[in-house]
Amino acid sequence: MRPPLTTATTNAPDNNHSLSPEDACVYQRQRTTSGTIQKTTVLAVLLAALTAVPASAQTPQVQKPQVQAPQAQTPQIQAPQIRAPETPSTAPAHATPASPPAPAPTIAAAPPPPPPPEDLRIATWDGAYGKAQQQAILEPLRKQLGFPFKTLARSPSSPHSDQADVVEVDQATLRKGCSSGRFARLGGIALAAGGNGASASDDFIPGALTDCGVGTFAWSSVIVFDVTKFEKREPDSLNDILNTKRYPGKRALIVNPPYLMSMLALATGVARTELYQVLDTRKGADDVFAALEKLRPHIIWVDGSKTAIAMLDSGKATISMSFSGRTFRRAVAGSIKTIWDGHVYDFASWAVPAGSRHTDQARQFIAAATAPALLAAQARQWPYGPMRKSSAALADRHALIDIPLAQHLPTAASRLAQGVIYDAAFWARNEAYYRKRLDAFREGFADGVRVPAPVQAPLRKRT
Repeated sequence: MRPPLTTATTNAPDNNHSLSPEDACVYQRQRTTSGTIQKTTVLAVLLAALTAVPASAQTPQVQKPQVQAPQAQTPQIQAPQIRAPETPSTAPAHATPASPPAPAPTIAAAPPPPPPPEDLRIATWDGAYGKAQQQAILEPLRKQLGFPFKTLARSPSSPHSDQADVVEVDQATLRKGCSSGRFARLGGIALAAGGNGASASDDFIPGALTDCGVGTFAWSSVIVFDVTKFEKREPDSLNDILNTKRYPGKRALIVNPPYLMSMLALATGVARTELYQVLDTRKGADDVFAALEKLRPHIIWVDGSKTAIAMLDSGKATISMSFSGRTFRRAVAGSIKTIWDGHVYDFASWAVPAGSRHTDQARQFIAAATAPALLAAQARQWPYGPMRKSSAALADRHALIDIPLAQHLPTAASRLAQGVIYDAAFWARNEAYYRKRLDAFREGFADGVRVPAPVQAPLRKRT
């Protein structure tokens, strides 16, 4: 028995069935390529095929191509992936798979909650002043204010921090930072009224309120002396430091032109109200250096108040410059006395760096921290002069050692009448001139004037 003829692959649903004799003729006719196969040959092949069929199949039935019903098909492509035809009878077997269904819309996750607000950052000093500030002002405000704050430590080598929202700076730093835009302007800040009922503007000491700052505490440049060296007669005015016959001994002077030149000018008799007008002239400068020239043999130059006091302790000097805060304990103990005549006071101010993101809270903090009662509380622990009149009056006695404070506070009414304020604007313009001249004086040039040595003319040769 011959194997059935196979067919070429077609688009029929099933291509695994044998061909009928009529289809075989068509098949052979299609396969003829050279034209050499004749029609008789095809008939002979058909006769041979008929004689090979068994007797039971002598009258063969023409086998129709088996087309399975749609429900009996086993398609090669899964039904869900075949696009449904418009008319079932014309659906191609190679229907293009449908595009995958569009993904379900993604629901965006809720944004994370905003981070908690940063605490207000306060740059504070260390040392005795910083401790007094913590106890008298910062700790009460932690309970009083409706927002938290933290403190950043700072030191004289780092006078202010760009990481802080509120800083305490001296007048030279404040003025420079305000003019450059580094500090924000505080116009309209709601400051507390004075303890005596006066308005804030009247209660603050003149000069304490500026465009970018609110004054806090003052310190003074003063003259101190060793009481053991002047038992018969003690110096009590600035003019006395120029009198080396009556008050002998070395003078330890700090190389600080603003304070030194101001005190020397006052020592020569310049009125406090005219100090800066006089120092702004060449004659005023010449007079100061002339007085300094007379003291030249009696001067020990030092770089700060700590070294100046050490000169007194060692006996190398009998009179020295210093600052009121550093001399307080010694003055209370009685080993030295302070000459307040002609003291020059500078003061610190709260300021807000322009880059702060908490300007509203910073303003609230400054207004609360400069309330009269809080300034007085700090002055009672460390005797810097509060820059409010009512606060100076409230700071009557020391909180720990219970002594009267008025004589130790630069801004007490009696002390203000003896002193002069540090003029930051004046020294911004003139400090370089006075420092250059003072350097020349210390190098040995008379009156601080650098006069080049005369050039000797060459001798003429005799001819």
